Amino acid sequence: MADTKTGKSRKIGINIKKHRTDRGMTRSELASALEADESYIAAIEDRSALPQASELLKIAKILNTDMSALIYGKEFGAKQATLIRAEQRVRIERTRAFEYESLAPYYAGRHIEPFIVELRSSAEREYSRHAGEEFHFVLEGKVRITIGDEEFTLGPGDSLYFDSSLPHALSALTEHAKLLAAIYIGETMLQKTRGKRMRDMVHAAKVTGGKNLAVVCPDESTMDAVNMAIEEGIVRTAWLFGDLRSLPESCLRYPDSYRQTDLGAASSSLEKEAARDAVARVAKGDCQMLMKGRINTAIFVKAMLNKRSGI
Repeated sequence: MADTKTGKSRKIGINIKKHRTDRGMTRSELASALEADESYIAAIEDRSALPQASELLKIAKILNTDMSALIYGKEFGAKQATLIRAEQRVRIERTRAFEYESLAPYYAGRHIEPFIVELRSSAEREYSRHAGEEFHFVLEGKVRITIGDEEFTLGPGDSLYFDSSLPHALSALTEHAKLLAAIYIGETMLQKTRGKRMRDMVHAAKVTGGKNLAVVCPDESTMDAVNMAIEEGIVRTAWLFGDLRSLPESCLRYPDSYRQTDLGAASSSLEKEAARDAVARVAKGDCQMLMKGRINTAIFVKAMLNKRSGI
């Protein structure tokens, strides 16, 4: 599965299992957060399968650890610079057609994962997607990169930068190809959350994801959190209640995932109407979660506790 130079890759499954169990997470919960089958997680932990590079990054994020911990079994201290010799690169061979080498395994807290990816001609295409971005630079051979419904053919010296939240696949058009890939996965809600209780709540939301959310008087900060929840599969549809005309267009990144209820310009009664309508949507069962935006807390709570129409 890996040559003698890169035998540490054999321990990835063991390290994933250790970090999962240390955090009290079941295989089923990890599989759900990764959007994979539980049997796939079992195969990884039993060392009969190895995850894709993007999957390994996502697993590290889910387990709130560093990719180094999954490769080496321990986290490394942050440094200003780390030098990786050619013989220190960690090579992981996943299939006969695809393998990659980690180029920065020792730098803690990194936001970018650089890899050397080697491809051999194959009819199979393995698709992946994750929040973030990727950059590919072809070193040798000819490569086909599929992004959503588009296909790009690249030769030596060509490069492609793309939104990795779109389904994407990589394949060699020549017998052998090699490229430099830099993968960035944005910070997850778990990483941004402080405090064990709140992290437990976010984790539970991930496991039971795909819910509808009612947002009362959303502002830019609120929409940042809503969009992240949509990206991570926690929220399927967000119902927005309030004065939406003041929201910058940049906040509404996923129009297919919003249901907008614009109550007009701000007024003394707008907050009450927004809170009342959002709570009614939850009480009706159209939404399973309620979120406070820029609204007076007393008005928000009063709507929830109303004896006749509250929740």
